[in-house]
Amino acid sequence: MVAVVAHVALVVLAVLLVAQAGRVAARVLGQPPVIGEIVVGLLLAPAVLLVGGEPALEVVLPDQVLDLVKVVADAGLALFLVGLAGETGARRTTGGARSVVWLTACSLVPALAVGAGLALWVTGLGDQGLRGEASAGSFVLFMAVATAITAVPVLARILVDRDLMSSDVGRLALTSAVTMDVVCYLLLSLALGLRAGSLLGAVREILAMAVAGVTAMLVRRVLRGDRITGFVATRPLAAAAAVAVGAIGAAVVSRQVGLTTIFGAVVAGFAVPVDREPWRRAVESVARFGRSLVPVFFVTAGMSTVAGGQGGVRWLPAVVIGVSAVLVKIGGGYLGSRLGGSPPASSWRVGVLMNTKGLTELVVLQLGLGAGIITGSLFVALLLMAVVATALTQPLLSLVDLVDRRRAVAGHS
Repeated sequence: MVAVVAHVALVVLAVLLVAQAGRVAARVLGQPPVIGEIVVGLLLAPAVLLVGGEPALEVVLPDQVLDLVKVVADAGLALFLVGLAGETGARRTTGGARSVVWLTACSLVPALAVGAGLALWVTGLGDQGLRGEASAGSFVLFMAVATAITAVPVLARILVDRDLMSSDVGRLALTSAVTMDVVCYLLLSLALGLRAGSLLGAVREILAMAVAGVTAMLVRRVLRGDRITGFVATRPLAAAAAVAVGAIGAAVVSRQVGLTTIFGAVVAGFAVPVDREPWRRAVESVARFGRSLVPVFFVTAGMSTVAGGQGGVRWLPAVVIGVSAVLVKIGGGYLGSRLGGSPPASSWRVGVLMNTKGLTELVVLQLGLGAGIITGSLFVALLLMAVVATALTQPLLSLVDLVDRRRAVAGHS
């Protein structure tokens, strides 16, 4: 057992070193650092397989080691998500309710509809290598979520990198993305509940989510008390440990009752009153540690591409899904922003930002693959969509900035 633990530690260390190299390469190419982490993480297992074949992959990641690496990945993801949810709950927008409502509606509803349409199209192809074993309702809901969701972590990082976090565009995009993702998390949990085609299972999922939401509100009210907050201020390490245990525990319980680990961690994050400074510091320390382990999750996702690659990449679905998802997110974001009163250039920026996928999409895809809703081949097609969509964000934002500057110069001349 000691040898296995040492092997896992070496694998995790190697992954973190490779992830650092990926971040450096992404910055050089003008991409968000997480893009580098995603790409190198996804390619690590396939690269070992390509160089040394299956025997080399079994030596580097035998089943017993891979199982423990997945535990590390899930734990890191839960810790990261509790920080993200806490930060989300503390955010407020000054963009106005009208702007947020229009942007959320136009970015979410058309994307959900397109995703559902893509699911029906994939089903109509009759390709057994694409369609999972879940019920039709579960598959349609899942594809709708995969098309509509926006990666809040990557979006926030891009806003910081481009100094847009405090701008009207940044506040509007982030608030809308947070709102959309909450809806998508709920729909994802419902899709998982419907995967066996049982209406009773779906009702159970809804009741479980309602109970979790009420519990989170009650816990938040208790934790906001002056006495508990004062204790947290004097025992920051104990508070951080409590947040970490709560996040992982909520994720485990969530999975046990049939929901997603994402939902449990997010609910735990909303339960922490991060508007109180001591709690905010505790959550931030937990989230930083979890964020450092997220690259391990990308490697486990890469193992899924190895498993799913046996059916080959279906290029027609990959292209159709990718183009449709990108166009509906950018177009919907632009339309919603315009209806909310933003000028054209700002609306294009918001539309491009709404197209960001990244980490959140990978989490969703991994859950769908593990639940049998999608196959390995469709997982790869959706994965390509997520990476390409996220990689387009920075270049498209730069293009919008360039066009806006040229129009401004032409207007003054």
